[in-house]
Amino acid sequence: MQLDTSASTQAEKLCPGIEKIVSGNLSDWNWLDSLIVLKDGKAVYESYFHGEAEDLREVYSSTKSCLSCLIGIALSRGDIPSLDQRLVEIFPNRLPAKLDERKKDITLRHCLAMQSGLDYQNTWEFAELFSKTADPVDFFFSDHLPVIADPGVVWCYSGADSQMVSEVLVACTGRSASELVREWLFEPLGIDGFRWPRAFPVEGASEWPAETGASGLALTTRDFAKLTECIRQHGRYHDRQIIPKDWLDTATTPQPGVDSEFLANFYQSLGLPHISEMLGYGYHFGQANVAGTPNPIIAGMGGQYGFIFREMNLSIVQTANFEGDGLSGGVELAKLISEIAKAHN
Repeated sequence: MQLDTSASTQAEKLCPGIEKIVSGNLSDWNWLDSLIVLKDGKAVYESYFHGEAEDLREVYSSTKSCLSCLIGIALSRGDIPSLDQRLVEIFPNRLPAKLDERKKDITLRHCLAMQSGLDYQNTWEFAELFSKTADPVDFFFSDHLPVIADPGVVWCYSGADSQMVSEVLVACTGRSASELVREWLFEPLGIDGFRWPRAFPVEGASEWPAETGASGLALTTRDFAKLTECIRQHGRYHDRQIIPKDWLDTATTPQPGVDSEFLANFYQSLGLPHISEMLGYGYHFGQANVAGTPNPIIAGMGGQYGFIFREMNLSIVQTANFEGDGLSGGVELAKLISEIAKAHN
């Protein structure tokens, strides 16, 4: 993605203000690695502060939203028969000998919504333990993840739920998630290079049957911007429907009860950082109000963001490092840019 000369008028309007914001704050924004702003589908600002445009950058939990898109495509193709199929029916040969009967009712829908009802511990220690297990399906159904509620009742941000989504995708299609994302999503978007491993970057981590569902996908910032633009346009890109619109409408709608107050209390109880602008959580997508209107948001740890402002035909994509607070700083940056765009809308 290059700065398009046909976008020169919009660039002339927006670039001076964006450059002023960035240059005026860059000394404090040491977390900012790259930034692309798109208006009406065209890049009007693009800068790299650490690394090069061609670098693959891990988008962390933004992986979840990409995975959700693949589930929507698989459903539309009939590769996955239903969101309500029970996981035990999909993985009959990967279950532990000892199985809590209550886990038999967990479905793909529950895992997409982060409502499996299992007690996933959001700590580095537990994530490391999970990454080293030989089979994540066996782990999911074992005593490592005790039942705390019936499926569909309690929300808990869970890397194990995300891994089940990835495992279901691979099991139902008989193909790797990397193959599927290349064919179904990235080739139509014009994305050539990416990385999506089957093991986390932890010493002693196991290589799993399916790609890592919670994080791990790496893209160039330009390609991350293409994915964000496709979602902004309800799954369309260059006049082609790539992701089913009805799936995105469903996936980006917050689950009942999983609202701003609930999410704030959940993360506060764990002592974890939180995006105060988050309004809710759907099927591996968040919804946020950054500029006065609810919109889908693609978000990853540390400030990997795909901000969507459909009312302004605007997307803001950034990647970040961990040399500061890119999580909240990225939201503030997006707010400032959206104010400039709103003034020229």
